[in-house]
Amino acid sequence: MIKVNIEFNKIDIKILSENIDLNEFDCGNPDLNEFLIEDAIIQQKEMLNATHIFIYEKKIIGFLTISMDNMDIKRLERKYQKIYKNKVNS
Repeated sequence: MIKVNIEFNKIDIKILSENIDLNEFDCGNPDLNEFLIEDAIIQQKEMLNATHIFIYEKKIIGFLTISMDNMDIKRLERKYQKIYKNKVNS
């Protein structure tokens, strides 16, 4: 195990956006890397999750994704209601 001294008050937490360069991120797990780089922003735009990026000394050190378990279609904006109305189990 590698011991790393991190000053936690210097960690910046940002909501994932297209302005954040993810290409150098590597957590050691190819599936998680692929999710963050290729899928997270798409799913966030579809309101299926919210991903937060942890940045320390200008380097991404991790991320957290909160995933939606279920949704009440009636609470979504109309444009999203149209998208999801046929995908919901009755």
